[in-house]
Amino acid sequence: MSPTVNNQMCPYCGRPPTVGGGATRAHIFTEAYGGRQSVVGCAHCNNGLGSGLEGKLIGLQSAITFFLQGTGMSRGELLASGEDGDFFVDLATGEHRAKLKVEQTESDGIKTVRIFGTPADVARVQEGLRNKYGEAIVEEPGAVPPTSSDETEPPWLKIDLSLDVAQLRRLVAMTALGGLTYLQGDPFIVSSQAAWLRAVLDAPRDWPREFALQAQPDPDDRNLMNPIFDPEAIFSGVNQIFTSAGRPAPDALSRNCRLVIVPQPRQGEGGRTLIAMALPGFVIPHVIEAPGVPNDMWSPVVLSEGETGPLVIHDVGLPNGIV
Repeated sequence: MSPTVNNQMCPYCGRPPTVGGGATRAHIFTEAYGGRQSVVGCAHCNNGLGSGLEGKLIGLQSAITFFLQGTGMSRGELLASGEDGDFFVDLATGEHRAKLKVEQTESDGIKTVRIFGTPADVARVQEGLRNKYGEAIVEEPGAVPPTSSDETEPPWLKIDLSLDVAQLRRLVAMTALGGLTYLQGDPFIVSSQAAWLRAVLDAPRDWPREFALQAQPDPDDRNLMNPIFDPEAIFSGVNQIFTSAGRPAPDALSRNCRLVIVPQPRQGEGGRTLIAMALPGFVIPHVIEAPGVPNDMWSPVVLSEGETGPLVIHDVGLPNGIV
């Protein structure tokens, strides 16, 4: 299938980009996860979703950050605690740095300040204290524990991870809008399925403050916390279809980002489309079941993209599907 990337409308809000602050390059798979290929999006959606959605999912206690680092991709830092205080760690590189913390106590009119952090942080705070208090600052040997990665390794670290299911659902919707626009262009953007996915994405809540609108309800939130589809089972089923058709099966837990689109036409019901997504080393635990079927797409389609190389389209080439 030949992709269509010259879309004239923003897939995330359905408006001409000129109405939304101008045309920008919007990544299909967000760049933080390794994505490179893009479609045209408006500045309001691109800027808002970058900070309001993508930025929140790559955080100091995000399970996504943990899995990305576990595959060797250095994507942000994790917040960890150890016996000498808090640390920022990157499991992909093995690097860690102490989080700056200043403790102040007072006894008999004497203030004691203990500084935890990297040598650079400690020196910066000490210099500030000297500028403020002058010679009243007394440095005692050992008062500042060496906690930087180039001086000592913490004996243990504790990391608490979290996942926002609602935000993950929005991430899948955002990627589906970009991926299907890449495949079908403006005809998809004006479809009822795209409108449904945009309601799930709810981009206006993340527009810049002067343009932001109130958040709207998810059109299908009854299954939000308890999805009835197993994403790993969907990937497994798609792999079996590819294998039976003599095509290489796209591995869900590779170092690539993957979006699986499985149209399910049902006569008289208008059909449904299952959309599942995997990031490097991590299958997102939520599947979107969108009403409707994209035009001329009757076979499972997998979009795959990694840190290098172009976006790859996998399909089984069924006679009534994509050739």
